[in-house]
Amino acid sequence: MIKKEIHLEKAGTLHKFLSSYEKDNVTHLVLSGLINSKDFAVLDDMCSSNGEYVGEIPYDEFVIDDNEPPYLAYLDMGNCKIEGDAIVPCFTFYSKLVEVILPNNAIQISDDSDPAFEGSQRLKKVIFPDSLKKIGFLSFANCDLQEIKLPENLEVMGSSAFAGNIHLKSVKLPQILSVFGGCSFSGCDIEKFDLDENNQHFTIIDGVVFSKDKTKLIAYPCGCKKEHYAIPEGVKIICNSAFSDAKIKSITIPDTLECIEESAFISSNLEKINIPNSVTTLEKSIFRWCYSLKQIKLPDTISILKEDSFVWCNSLKEIEIPASVKIIEQDALCSAHNLKKVILHDGLEEINDDLKFTKVGKVNIPKTVKKILSGTALLAQRYKIQFDVDVNNPYLCSIDGSLYSKDKTVLISAYRKDSKKFTVINGVKKIADYVFSNTKVENVLLPETLETIGHRCFDNCKNIKEICLPKSIKKIDFQAFNHSEKLEKMILCAEQPPEITNPSADCWKFMGDSKKLILYVPNESIKLYKTTKYWKDIKHIQVLN
Repeated sequence: MIKKEIHLEKAGTLHKFLSSYEKDNVTHLVLSGLINSKDFAVLDDMCSSNGEYVGEIPYDEFVIDDNEPPYLAYLDMGNCKIEGDAIVPCFTFYSKLVEVILPNNAIQISDDSDPAFEGSQRLKKVIFPDSLKKIGFLSFANCDLQEIKLPENLEVMGSSAFAGNIHLKSVKLPQILSVFGGCSFSGCDIEKFDLDENNQHFTIIDGVVFSKDKTKLIAYPCGCKKEHYAIPEGVKIICNSAFSDAKIKSITIPDTLECIEESAFISSNLEKINIPNSVTTLEKSIFRWCYSLKQIKLPDTISILKEDSFVWCNSLKEIEIPASVKIIEQDALCSAHNLKKVILHDGLEEINDDLKFTKVGKVNIPKTVKKILSGTALLAQRYKIQFDVDVNNPYLCSIDGSLYSKDKTVLISAYRKDSKKFTVINGVKKIADYVFSNTKVENVLLPETLETIGHRCFDNCKNIKEICLPKSIKKIDFQAFNHSEKLEKMILCAEQPPEITNPSADCWKFMGDSKKLILYVPNESIKLYKTTKYWKDIKHIQVLN
């Protein structure tokens, strides 16, 4: 244990009072006087630990190396004044800090892009100054705080400010606090919130935080052990992340509710929910990481199923999308790993979800669907998703499970019964973006009508060794054959070199990934191919016999 006390008459001079050895080995540091950003930079060196990430992305855990300096554990800045804007900046990286006393004039901790103490896994105690008005985004997330006393002048509590302090069991929200989010204490063990009785912005009902007029449910204590919760009548909005990490398994929603905001139930233990038709707005990511969600009834009043709505809802096996929904946004249903059935209705107009990482085998496309954006079926072929389009749909059609435009001139998604071979039907003029991307297909037979090959259409097709492009071809995306490393033979019957669309940086070469590629072109066109931009990037161009 090495203790050090330093008084700074002039801000920015801390480095003059510490040797290199002391920076690494001081365990207890008491500072007084004036400090500024230069001093926090020195503290950064004393508070940022070495270690390594373990586990799998995105759930990496950082393990601190206890045998490597620095070793600072106790930092007392209680008699310091920050010079300038009085913001405590980020000066830690997985620190070994156990206790911190903050400067006595600090008005804010962290800006909203750089959390001050996030990941300080051993931090058990922090003392705030009375001057503090704002605690920023993630400031004390994933620390080990046992208890906190928030200062009376605190006005703003940033998103996830204390998230992940699993031993934090209680908190009292101060009198003038006006900005406070549901995820501020997500992952903590708080069973009920407490509030200064004179607070003019919030109220508490059974330990749950509401707006003063009781129309907004703002934060449910995620340490509460109740399995069911009934939202009071009169509530109109469930706010952002209100039930984040909550232990509830079911919930009763009143007919007064109108809106459920972004991430409202994220990472909760919710198993079933019936959303009434009074709700007209469901924002994105509402049920993200709700691993236990098995049953849901969506209201017949929403028009959009927002992105990330059911990501990682791994207990969900079936879902019915109401007829009121006109648009399914990107990744709304993907990564619900055990989802087998999606029921769609007439009224739906646009699908932007490719249903990747689900067990959905077949999708029935209603007659009202106008658009499946190019690339939405990008992984459909890998997961063997079969499309069946209503025969009365005037925009799309399906043939043997593959998805085409109604006039059969555009191939949107290729369902392959034979995993190695696919024949594009005659009449197709365009293969849309990503259609064969990342598949194990070995042979794709193209029709004499084909004119356009879309963006990354054959990207990462590692088993294709040979392909024949018809005389009709006019446009090929620059990255259409990216990473098709085994492509050795391309037969191109067009006398005029096709236009290369969406060219990348000049330093990239067209077909540069196919090192052994030989391009075969008509005899009368060989000089033209060898002198035309992008085509001349191919090293081996020979005459087509």
